[in-house]
Amino acid sequence: MIRTKTWKYIYYDGFTPQLFNLEEDPDEMNDLGASEIHKDIREQLFQQLFDWMRTRKLRPTLSNKEIASRTGKGKQRGYLIGVW
Repeated sequence: MIRTKTWKYIYYDGFTPQLFNLEEDPDEMNDLGASEIHKDIREQLFQQLFDWMRTRKLRPTLSNKEIASRTGKGKQRGYLIGVW
């Protein structure tokens, strides 16, 4: 979901997006997600949303060095995963 002063855009993977004009429809009763007239606005907000999603941190809070130091240490710690 992304919101501007005027627009609220909600994206659901595999479903028609929702778009609301918050200035003209503050109660979000009129979904413009399938409106051809608003296609450019939907595309612009979609791009902004996915630009933001691509730049956010997708890694755990541990550093690469910390993850590497813990990898393969299960046997030393007394647990085995996937060993039969």
